[in-house]
Amino acid sequence: MSKYVKYSVVIGIIAFVLALVLFSTIDSPYPYLGGLVVAFIIFEISFFHLFGKERQKINCKMTLGTFKQTGAFQE
Repeated sequence: MSKYVKYSVVIGIIAFVLALVLFSTIDSPYPYLGGLVVAFIIFEISFFHLFGKERQKINCKMTLGTFKQTGAFQE
């Protein structure tokens, strides 16, 4: 499992626990369902964010490599 999936799962579990406490406190009729929905949404957002950050880092390295190959990059 990649580190991005691990971070996203941990963030999702924390979001589930916090949402469960919040929904139980306000006497929601379905606190587990609400907690799962909130946790899933936050999990997806965090995974997308971490994946996008890694993708941007790779694109930066590729662009820098292209500049070095063409001679447009001066050190």
